[in-house]
Amino acid sequence: MTREVDETMIWDLGSEAGNEFLDAVNELRVLIDGGTTEEVSLRKAHDVLQTAMARLEDEFKHLLSENKLPFELEHASFRSDLVLEEGSFGAASTEDLIIGSSRRNSEEIVIDLVRPEVISDLKNIATTMIASGYDRECLQVCTTVRKEALDEFLYHHEVEKLSIEDVLKMDWATLNTNIKKWV
Repeated sequence: MTREVDETMIWDLGSEAGNEFLDAVNELRVLIDGGTTEEVSLRKAHDVLQTAMARLEDEFKHLLSENKLPFELEHASFRSDLVLEEGSFGAASTEDLIIGSSRRNSEEIVIDLVRPEVISDLKNIATTMIASGYDRECLQVCTTVRKEALDEFLYHHEVEKLSIEDVLKMDWATLNTNIKKWV
């Protein structure tokens, strides 16, 4: 018996279809976390969860990539009403990576890297992946997509990629010229 693989992305069918998939994954996770007396069933459930997480990772990357906004300053907004709660440590949260915000002192600079209408879906996927123990995979996708957006921005603005060693080897006149182009 051969099963045809449907290459359609779930969220391309809409948020409702995506939420149904997330509900099924969360039910499976609850079953696994609750434990079962049959080791074979538990092993099969873990295998299904792993397959679901691989699919969610693909969906997450697809949503981020297909709904990305160019890395441009006109997509930035500046807010100074941010209050950090006690216990926050300043590192980027998953939501910060998805939406594209970064914090500096008492001001918040938000660079919207994805269309606002998909943020809820992205947050739901990230929450499910993290709750299932796939936080590294989730963050890796966010980081990869953001790096690609930054690389694209730098390429379009003709900023040359240089390593620290390259910069240290440059003569002062060339370095000074490059700095003027970057700024």
